[in-house]
Amino acid sequence: MEQVQRFFATFPPLHTPQAEALGFCNDGTVDVQVRRATAG
Repeated sequence: MEQVQRFFATFPPLHTPQAEALGFCNDGTVDVQVRRATAG
């Protein structure tokens, strides 16, 4: 997991106002993203 975080930490932050306007949300952390992706 740490390698993945290190890899993505090299990219600048993404700002996606169009996606947010369509109802998409930012997971915030890898842990939250995995939890949401694997939730029932």
